[in-house]
Amino acid sequence: KNVMDLGSGGGFPGMVIGITKPKNKIYLVESSRKKAYFLKNTINTLELNNIEVINKTLIQKNNLDSFDYITTRAFANIKKTLNITKNNIHKRSKYLLLKGKKEKITEELVTIDTNKYKYEIIKLENKKYERHLLEIKKSE
Repeated sequence: KNVMDLGSGGGFPGMVIGITKPKNKIYLVESSRKKAYFLKNTINTLELNNIEVINKTLIQKNNLDSFDYITTRAFANIKKTLNITKNNIHKRSKYLLLKGKKEKITEELVTIDTNKYKYEIIKLENKKYERHLLEIKKSE
């Protein structure tokens, strides 16, 4: 399986996935040169051969492959994420988006085409903050 983590920042969730799933190929997409340097340095230090950093701003017409999973955490709204990655998915790709409050997620979901995508909002256990995992995949 291959995973694209958008706006990787400090490496969560992409770096964690790469460490826990060493047979999967993980691509960390990060536009900030400073953050990309940190990620590359960490990958080299930990000798994580399955993780690659892509230091650029992702645009809709990009030359990256399609991915089995696309992950984000505090990246962008749902519609923007779907739009800029629509050339990077195949019919069985899944989006795994770490989000906050259900109310905000519900507001964002109004903007997506529910004939094209189906989704599930999964509540995450967190005593301090309201957190959810939003799983989105193409409708069949």
